[in-house]
Amino acid sequence: MLSERLTEVVLRIVEGIPVGLVASYGDLAATLDVSPRQVARVMSQSGSGVPWWRVLRADGTLPEALRDEARAHWHEEGVPLRRDGTGVQLRECRFDGELLDTLVVQVVGSLKD
Repeated sequence: MLSERLTEVVLRIVEGIPVGLVASYGDLAATLDVSPRQVARVMSQSGSGVPWWRVLRADGTLPEALRDEARAHWHEEGVPLRRDGTGVQLRECRFDGELLDTLVVQVVGSLKD
């Protein structure tokens, strides 16, 4: 079972990822000291109200069922896609690790215990 705090933190971080950039489940997990699966679970259970297309697998893809909708968002935001259209060119649009760490500190610091 996921904690409400972890869910809130993950969703706020996703909201803070700038337009045109993405992060992997693992990127978020590493900054929060949780597993990528926990981040993925938060996103699958509670992420529909945030820009979910900005959080991807480590290879820059999403599950096939989400790709068409995500592709439309990526195109709108100017995210560089793979030639085959199955995902993004992660090296070109990954949210910088130091900026992600800063975002996490801001989000966690803004929450009351």
